[in-house]
Amino acid sequence: MRISFDFDGTLWHPFGHNRTGECNPQMVEIQNLAKKYIKDGHQVFIVTKRYGLDHKDHKDMDEYQIVFTVASILGLDLKNIFFTNREMKVETLKNLKIDRHFEDDEYESKLISEQNIESIHILDKYWRDLIH
Repeated sequence: MRISFDFDGTLWHPFGHNRTGECNPQMVEIQNLAKKYIKDGHQVFIVTKRYGLDHKDHKDMDEYQIVFTVASILGLDLKNIFFTNREMKVETLKNLKIDRHFEDDEYESKLISEQNIESIHILDKYWRDLIH
């Protein structure tokens, strides 16, 4: 299975909080889930709206570095990190032929689901029921 994870608000929280100001209490659980998928032989990706290496002239020119750090901790192959440079993720997910994507943004999760990609909205209290 090809599985991807959003970065901010899903695998990581800048300053420990998501955009609503709340901390994702299951962040470590989701990181452990990513590690399990890797260990079980699934192809695991990070797809993030952050700017990548090709946008070094942007004011947040080093925002990609933490993504590489977390990916390394998870044991993720660094070639499986995709930066959309603030664009919606759905086209990247389609191009990667992703089967399942974990996302904290409800609107983006809806757009992804409309493309017949299983989108797990991790802020839904029943998200765990969707992965078993």
